[in-house]
Amino acid sequence: MSEGPYRLGDARIRLDELDALAADRHAALGKLGRAMLPTRLRVALELARSDADRARVEDDLASRERALLVWTRELDEAEPEAARARELLPLDPPARTGDPVPYLFEEPAMATLRHRLDEAARALGYSTPTVRLGDRAYGMSIDVDGAPIAVRIHDESLERSNVTRSQLLDVDAFTAVCTNIPRGLQGIDVRPQKWRHAVGEGLGLLHELKLGDSAFDAAFFVRCPEHLGSLLFQGEVRQALLDAQGFSSLQLEGGVARIVFGTAMLDRLAGITQARPAALVVDAARALSVLRRSLLQLG
Repeated sequence: MSEGPYRLGDARIRLDELDALAADRHAALGKLGRAMLPTRLRVALELARSDADRARVEDDLASRERALLVWTRELDEAEPEAARARELLPLDPPARTGDPVPYLFEEPAMATLRHRLDEAARALGYSTPTVRLGDRAYGMSIDVDGAPIAVRIHDESLERSNVTRSQLLDVDAFTAVCTNIPRGLQGIDVRPQKWRHAVGEGLGLLHELKLGDSAFDAAFFVRCPEHLGSLLFQGEVRQALLDAQGFSSLQLEGGVARIVFGTAMLDRLAGITQARPAALVVDAARALSVLRRSLLQLG
C-alpha cells in the first residue's frame, strides 16, 4: 500500500521531465519556424501544446501522459519541416546575359547607369564592385551589415522593336536588389499603395494585411498570411521600408527577398534627380539587411 504514493510521485517526475523536454523542443522551432509550418501542422502543434498545458494544470496524470504523447508526435513531424523552412540557400550572384562588350563601346546612357551603381557601392562602403554582366546589364555582390546583397541593373529599352541604338537617348532600366532569407517564406508581396488597390478592396477582389501602423498601412499594400504579418513586419522593418520608398515591389519567394524598381523611367515619371537612383539602391540594400536580420533573430 505504501508503494502507491511513491509510484505516483515517480510518474509525476517523469511526466515533468517529458513536459520540459517537449517545451524545449517547441521553443527550439523558433517563432518564425513554427509560423512557416504547413497550416494543418502549425494548428495541430499549437493545439497539442495547449492541451498539454491544460492537463498539467489539472494534474491528471493519465491525461497528461496522453497529451504529452500527442505533443511529442506533432513535434516529431514539425522539426524536419521547420528545419527545411528555416534553411538559408546561398544567394546567387547577379545573372549574366551573355558576353559583355568592351567598355570602349559603352553608350553614354549606359555609362551613366554604371556610374549610378558605382555611386551606390561607394555609399555602402565599397570601392569598385560593379561588374558588367552583358551588353546592357551591370551588377554587384556585396555585404551590408552581415547580409549578402546582389544588385542587378538591366536596360530593357532596346528590347522594344521600335528603338535602335542610334535613337537611344536614355535607358529604361530596372533594378533588382536581393538577399537570401529562410526558404519557407513564400508568396509575400509589398507594393506602394495605388488607387486600384482601394478599388479592388472595395469590390472584394483584393485583400491586404493591415498592421496597425498608420504610416506604413497608408504607404504600402501588403499581401501576406495574417499569422506571419506581425512577425515579418516589426517596427524596425516597417521603418526601413518607409525609408526605402520609391521601389515598385518587395517580394519574398523561393528563399530570396527582392526589391525591384525602375531607374531612368522612374526619373522621368517622378522628376527624380540623377543622384536619387543610387540612393534607392542604398536604401533598398539597407532595408533588406534589416529584414533579413529580423527574420534570423526570430529563428
